[in-house]
Amino acid sequence: MDTVIIPQVFARFGFWHSDPERVSRGNGLKEPFDVSPFRMVRRDGDQYLMVSAGRDGLPYGRMPKLILALLATMAVRTDSREIILPNAKSTLAAIGIEGQNPKYNVSLEAAIRRLLGCRYWHITHQYGDNRDIADGWAEAIDKGLKIPDHYAMSEFRIAEDIRLFDKDGEPVRLWKDREPMRIVLSEEFFAAAKAGVELDANTWHSISGSAIALDVYSWINQRASKMGAAEVPSGALCRQLGFVCKPHEAKAKTAAAVESIKEFWGSLEVEFKDGYTKLGGGPNAGWYAAHATDGAIVLVTDTRHVKVIAQRAQEAGYQEPVAETKTEKAMGRIAESSPADWKEAFGGWGL
Repeated sequence: MDTVIIPQVFARFGFWHSDPERVSRGNGLKEPFDVSPFRMVRRDGDQYLMVSAGRDGLPYGRMPKLILALLATMAVRTDSREIILPNAKSTLAAIGIEGQNPKYNVSLEAAIRRLLGCRYWHITHQYGDNRDIADGWAEAIDKGLKIPDHYAMSEFRIAEDIRLFDKDGEPVRLWKDREPMRIVLSEEFFAAAKAGVELDANTWHSISGSAIALDVYSWINQRASKMGAAEVPSGALCRQLGFVCKPHEAKAKTAAAVESIKEFWGSLEVEFKDGYTKLGGGPNAGWYAAHATDGAIVLVTDTRHVKVIAQRAQEAGYQEPVAETKTEKAMGRIAESSPADWKEAFGGWGL
């Protein structure tokens, strides 16, 4: 089976679906949609992801998720933190984007710069709300102040060795003079990739045109692999994924994404409830109460997609085809431009 891998924390949380610098602050939306181009906080229960923008800004749209999956999958399959990307064309092909449109190259380089230029914090705490974390914790971190011990917090970057700016502070072209891009992933990201969520590559690349569908597909699999079936309030999902809209609108967009995913995962069962939903309390009780009538998303399916595919293949006595998939061919092109030992490890296998 052709699979991709994405770390649990990035399957659980989403980046903004739209450019945060272009989201109007007068859009009538309140927290957590007071979008900042400098910092993003996502929440799921007592779990938080905080992202602090680098010089190129925050990641957004579909590209960051696709790049994350590419880096994590390559790292796991080669058992190495060193990743070589020969050129933009083969990298785009590897994440499922074909074509000669120059804007794809520009979007790819911008997404890589944003993704690798940020600092990330994965936080566990049962109290506090998004605004407390974004303003209080971030300010404390920026000032080098000690964070209380009852906060479980880990700071990390995606990569520890990639040159984004020269000594004068000017941006460096990532594929300058047609030289391959070399990325050394951080130990934290490498460990997270090894414990990541496996996704069906065919489905992943087929829905790659939609940031929302990528978010929803990885989120469903993350929940199914760790928590089983669940009912998730629409308001809570808005805090977790990359929606910049009201909860009832996010529910409708999630429903549309589920329909596109079901073309490849026919047994996927997700229900959408209208009306009152009992939400959380604590410091967020007021915000939750304001969205108690926005309904919920009910995940009936409690098994990951790749496990469903494997079970059905076993029942049918199915064997993997010998012919290369589109992904395998794309990764083969990357392998042809890579060091010999890297080629040997990656040559016959796709994402």
